[in-house]
Amino acid sequence: MSIHTSSMPTPAVAPVIHAYIKDHVWVAVWHNVTMTIWLDRATADALHTIQGVRKGIHEQYPDGYSAVGFVPDGTAAPDTEARKAFADIFDDRVSRIRCMSTIIEGGGFWASGLRAAINGMRIESSDQMKVKVHTSIEDVTEWLPGVHLETTGVRISRSGLRWALNTFRNGYDRLERVDPAE
Repeated sequence: MSIHTSSMPTPAVAPVIHAYIKDHVWVAVWHNVTMTIWLDRATADALHTIQGVRKGIHEQYPDGYSAVGFVPDGTAAPDTEARKAFADIFDDRVSRIRCMSTIIEGGGFWASGLRAAINGMRIESSDQMKVKVHTSIEDVTEWLPGVHLETTGVRISRSGLRWALNTFRNGYDRLERVDPAE
């Protein structure tokens, strides 16, 4: 496994590719980290579309990549077909995702149910992927860079990751929209 280095980006030159998918999912790619925000329930169709967007980084980073997902407070849990599709995503025999962080933006019974759903999908897979549920971007920036380097061979900085996640989360609706079908 070769090691690639990503230094802290500046907004003018940051390698961020934005994609708008369906009516309720946004995806962006920063180096070999994908970022997704679900504005409504995850569906299998949306997941398959996201996988199409991620194909572009497979060739550039054959040793894999990481994924960060944002789930805003109150977003419904994935439907049955989406849970099956997520099980494939969690399976390292099928997926090139090596680390997955999910930021659950909320608490209480809803958040507990979502954590249980994520654990259930992970149990159905080969359980080799590094998976962690977080409550904030700061939690992700503390955990992900180390396991990302360990599993993909790509070094990303905490400050660069923090910038990319904040830029995406706080401005996804103002970013350039790209149709992944084109």
